[in-house]
Amino acid sequence: MVEVNSVNLIITSIIKDVPVRTFPYRLWIPFNYTVSSYWVIYPAALTGITLASTFHVFHDAFITGLFLTLCVQLKILRTRITNKQIFKVKSIHKFLEHYNLLKQCAQLLNETIVYVIFMQYATSCFVVGLSVCRLVNMNYGDPAYLFTIGYYICLLLQTFYYCWFGNEVTVESSNIRDSIYGSEWYSLDKTRLRDIVMIMQRVSTPIQFSCTQLFVLSLDSFKQVSQI
Repeated sequence: MVEVNSVNLIITSIIKDVPVRTFPYRLWIPFNYTVSSYWVIYPAALTGITLASTFHVFHDAFITGLFLTLCVQLKILRTRITNKQIFKVKSIHKFLEHYNLLKQCAQLLNETIVYVIFMQYATSCFVVGLSVCRLVNMNYGDPAYLFTIGYYICLLLQTFYYCWFGNEVTVESSNIRDSIYGSEWYSLDKTRLRDIVMIMQRVSTPIQFSCTQLFVLSLDSFKQVSQI
């Protein structure tokens, strides 16, 4: 969607900006570019938009990929519970070690990207509302109309990706306790039961990705953005 929208912006700019010698976005040029340097600066401006959109997509895919990796690791833990591997003495300690490692990784990741996600979320809320206001005041025949719609969809999808995968991590971590409770724990001896209770207490708090204590990455947070 981002790349398609970038191509749409380039086509719109060629139709709308080239005849009047302007650029797709505001630039400060310390010389008169309309005389001879316009066709040098204009391709550079379009190249900047393309590169910025590409790196933007890479950044989003990288972070959501880390979320997806956590989901897969949590599903591996649930598979071990289903296959009764957790009921072995050595497996209980390995299970706790694995879960603690995942929780530490999630905490480190959250501390690393918390301000990035906050700025992204706040900017998306502002730009989504601004795009809607602009669409209301635009004519259907305006070349920038399709670009504004595409930009609006890209922002919603970007926020949706973060909220969806953050919500998946929370759901998968919450399902671990339910999987343990649904297993055949009642067939264990007292020593193993104490270990199982300790594990359930440990996994009772789900893994969540929060942004400066204001909101968590979940589908409920995305609904708040989409309702603007």
